[in-house]
Amino acid sequence: MRCGPHLVLTGVTRSVTTLKTLSGLAAGEEITVTARATDADSVTWTGRAVLNADDKGVVDLDHAEPKTGTYRGADGMGLFWSMTPAKGDSGKSWFRTNDPQEATSYQVRFTVQAGGHTIAERQLTRTWAISGVHRKELTVAHDKLRGELFLPPSHGPRRAPVLLLGGSEGGLGSPLTATLLASRGHPVLALCYFGCQGRPKNLAAISLEYLATAARLVRDQPQADAQRLVVIGGSRGSEAAQLMAQYYPDLVRDAVVYMPSAASGNVRLVVTCRPVAAPGGTGRSE
Repeated sequence: MRCGPHLVLTGVTRSVTTLKTLSGLAAGEEITVTARATDADSVTWTGRAVLNADDKGVVDLDHAEPKTGTYRGADGMGLFWSMTPAKGDSGKSWFRTNDPQEATSYQVRFTVQAGGHTIAERQLTRTWAISGVHRKELTVAHDKLRGELFLPPSHGPRRAPVLLLGGSEGGLGSPLTATLLASRGHPVLALCYFGCQGRPKNLAAISLEYLATAARLVRDQPQADAQRLVVIGGSRGSEAAQLMAQYYPDLVRDAVVYMPSAASGNVRLVVTCRPVAAPGGTGRSE
């Protein structure tokens, strides 16, 4: 069995970095490849594929289509994304992981069986963070913001900075997502805009200018490409991301939204009016 590195960054989708090629088999030989991992709730998840070797005795997971298993079609990452839990409804379950400060990685165990016998085994470590990612807490008292800044190592190229927004649950955006993005070179600010110390308890009348202040902070980090700021929002946070792109087009390059609301008629963010100088020295609002 030929594989890539034992340690890979979670989110890398090329199968060459995981389980790549099985060789030394008989032409047409049937094998069963199984991947197992345990989540933070101690639930075991399993992916499985039954495949046949080609006429050279090789199975390449990028191109081999399973006869049966947890996924269909040739897919080098199929054993990962198609995993199902040992208990519970797979349609309502998810692979829960710990905060990267508690556990920076998890293990995936591969086994290959042929003729009822295990012929190969391999363990892979998937990690959330590379060495050198720096995590800094921001407070309202000191920074006028509540959030966490995730900064990549300083030696890499400048990449798009990211403002990361959570949804109706409040609190900080996902530290896993922030850590992964920082590990890929992106400065990230996981922002709390309500439901944490120093911020409103409920999602009501949140000023967009607060979000814009956070966006400017992450944009101005040394590792950031200041012209490519991205706002990512999930659920209720998708509304905030879209409003930021609409009202601050000179600041926000892209908005990425997932699980957006079906209707936006009950938006709970407000645009803060900013006084500007008018002719004659009087002030007006825009």
